[in-house]
Amino acid sequence: MFYEYGMGPHLMHGFGHFLFILLMIAGIFMLIRYFKRGKYKGYCHEKSEAMTLLETRYVQGEIDRDEYMAKKDDLEGKIPIGETT
Repeated sequence: MFYEYGMGPHLMHGFGHFLFILLMIAGIFMLIRYFKRGKYKGYCHEKSEAMTLLETRYVQGEIDRDEYMAKKDDLEGKIPIGETT
């Protein structure tokens, strides 16, 4: 059928290469997203015991918002702007 138009059996061969390259790009993109999120971010839905305790103390009024945010950032491994380690 395709031989009549000069396409021959290589029509699907080119499409196969295109599909292979497209799948490779998608796979690389997914790997980058996986490693960028980190080992536990995005895939682990459990809160640490320390975070739960911190939220409880904040809700009960034992600590104010600024202290809560500072300790939360510390537990999440974030360094506030202007501070160095």
